[in-house]
Amino acid sequence: LPQFLDQNDPNKTIEGLPAPQRATFIAKKPC
Repeated sequence: LPQFLDQNDPNKTIEGLPAPQRATFIAKKPC
């Protein structure tokens, strides 16, 4: 992923688009 981010602004890709965000979801199955 780092090779696709703008070196001057890591919040943007080399194309100038917003950088992707990562998230983790934890869920429990209802009993």
